[in-house]
Amino acid sequence: MSERRRIIWLNNDRFDEKPNKSAWIEISARFGEKGYKVCVVTGFGREKYTPEKAYPEMIYLPAINIPLIFRVTLMFSSLLWLLFKANRNDIIIINPDMLWVAPFLSLRGINNVHLDVRTLPLTQSRSLKKRADNWLFWTLPMKYLRGQARGYSFITRRLKTAIEEEFSTTFKNYEIWSSGVNTGRFKPAGNAPDSNEPFLLFYHGSIYAHRGLEEMVESVETLAEPYREKIRLIVVGTGGGLKNLKLISQSAAQPSIVEYKGFVPYEKIPAEISRADCCICPLPNYLQWNVSSPLKLLEYLACGKPAIITPIPAHTDALNKERFIVWTEGHQASDFQRAIIYAFENRKALRNEAADAPRFIASRYSWDILAERFIAYLEKTFPVVKTDGQPEAPAK
Repeated sequence: MSERRRIIWLNNDRFDEKPNKSAWIEISARFGEKGYKVCVVTGFGREKYTPEKAYPEMIYLPAINIPLIFRVTLMFSSLLWLLFKANRNDIIIINPDMLWVAPFLSLRGINNVHLDVRTLPLTQSRSLKKRADNWLFWTLPMKYLRGQARGYSFITRRLKTAIEEEFSTTFKNYEIWSSGVNTGRFKPAGNAPDSNEPFLLFYHGSIYAHRGLEEMVESVETLAEPYREKIRLIVVGTGGGLKNLKLISQSAAQPSIVEYKGFVPYEKIPAEISRADCCICPLPNYLQWNVSSPLKLLEYLACGKPAIITPIPAHTDALNKERFIVWTEGHQASDFQRAIIYAFENRKALRNEAADAPRFIASRYSWDILAERFIAYLEKTFPVVKTDGQPEAPAK
């Protein structure tokens, strides 16, 4: 490329409040290493997040900070920014909630639109706001505007299949790129937890209903002695379900053994994981989780930690008989409690087995491996167009 080509990644969210920034941060870094200029166009809630390194360039746009209205106004701001700033050789990566901007970009001759789908909306919610949100930012754009994109990517093949079934379509030109791990950031800390200290369980992620978190907290708060004296649970994250989790802890018959740490920046998560003896991924058997890629689990394992996980397809697709995993029998509090007690009783053996987990992750889920495939796909799908309208010859 004679000059640095630009990739513009739209994110219709409060970026600083996202518990999972790695897809944007880590892939953008790899794009930068390949000579691309990467911009993330997004919004913020409390303060503007700044990455540690040069990639990506963060462009924050104004939006009205009111639920639902925020996403609508941020989308409008993003469209205006693109109409003035984007050019036809830029690659615009969008999620389904930003498909509304694609027809307007097309009118300006900007057609390098790539649709990246990372999850399904949670349909179990009875909230009128949530249902309106799903209709406006998922159902309508995916039904009527998905064809505005020239390229498509999905976090798993299961997700692609679920979307094809929902919208009676077939995607032909697509790429599968799952969650990955920065194995330079998420790695064993070298300091094994002190056996004289409480056995620390750890959870990190969004805190909302239908994630198995209520059952996880209940399982810990109802532990009997002698386990109650020796086990603690650390919960890192924020979301609409946090209040309910704290109510479960407050209603426990004995003093709580769960610590809620709230939001912790992405860069500091490895240090939090390093203090744990065992991590938990409590996701229940819902379609939305079955089609996902278990990023948090991969990060735990990259840090050399054993994990307690549920037997859902997203987990069984990634893992099988690895000895650093404790499988629950189901998704109820009693299932988690039995798994927690097993992990506590076998903590030394699990710690030793988990020493192999970082190598397992590096060989399958490194961002370097995933980025190579994704970049190759984008370059093939969106060749550079010269001023005469013809594709530029690929560099040798």
